[in-house]
Amino acid sequence: MPAQISTIDLLDACERRPRETAASRVDRVLGLAWSAGELAGDTAGLRHRRVLELRRELAGSRWPCVTNCPACAALLDVELDVAEVLAAGGAGMERQVAVAWGGETLTLRVPSWGELLAGARTAVGIDDAVDELIAACLLEGEIAAPIPLSLREAVEVAFEAADPLGVIALELRCPACGADAAPVVDLASLWADELDGYAAGLVAEVDALARAYGWSEREILALPASRRRAYLARIGA
Repeated sequence: MPAQISTIDLLDACERRPRETAASRVDRVLGLAWSAGELAGDTAGLRHRRVLELRRELAGSRWPCVTNCPACAALLDVELDVAEVLAAGGAGMERQVAVAWGGETLTLRVPSWGELLAGARTAVGIDDAVDELIAACLLEGEIAAPIPLSLREAVEVAFEAADPLGVIALELRCPACGADAAPVVDLASLWADELDGYAAGLVAEVDALARAYGWSEREILALPASRRRAYLARIGA
């Protein structure tokens, strides 16, 4: 990852485009830090690790977020500790898994991030999409369609164990209903929303400083954030 990402490049990457998904915009921001070749082979866990690492680099380890209680749907204000999440994910992952089924051992590769996104966007039903994904990942063994639910669940457990950060779930007690909950955090949507606020803040700073001093956007964004804040304080913005 490069030592520094320029503020103007980051603002360009944060810009919302028509009909663009949160994942696509986050991928564009990640592209400032990693090459397309490095990102291409990511599993869900590796992609989440990159999001966590870059977000920590840009904004620190504390990450406030809002999620829903799976039991009562109440909105929950929580805070991710990025360092803790990364540590819980371990140092690495496995690219292949073995699943015992029907007296044989099935060998499957862990699906890529791109395959998971493509499956989520497919027009077929979720069960068919999961079956197609499992069939595409099968390296050794035979599975007859339709794939039994118990086998789907066994494969899912194996994938999660091999790719620890593939699913980011918070363990907490809901203050509304008292249930022990483990809501899953959609890191792409969470970060895309935060990037919206970050970009809006930068535009407001540029607007105020350009009006006061006549500087261009590039000149303003080339200033360190601390210097921009100092000038904004002087003009009372």
